[in-house]
Amino acid sequence: MRIRSQTSVIIDFDDASEEWRKNKISKINGTYVYKCNAPLRNGCLCQLPVVPTKTGCKRHSTIMQKSI
Repeated sequence: MRIRSQTSVIIDFDDASEEWRKNKISKINGTYVYKCNAPLRNGCLCQLPVVPTKTGCKRHSTIMQKSI
């Protein structure tokens, strides 16, 4: 006979939400767009939105390879 052990998981939803939003830009209509995050010369990360069919912003974009 197996007995289930009861474990409880505590999730900090405020912290999880903050972490999830770190690499995204909030838009006016309540949606989010990923940030480019390409490294810049000054050591910071690019904060421009990613172009939908590419892997970066207009400045750092490369065309995504479609897998067949």
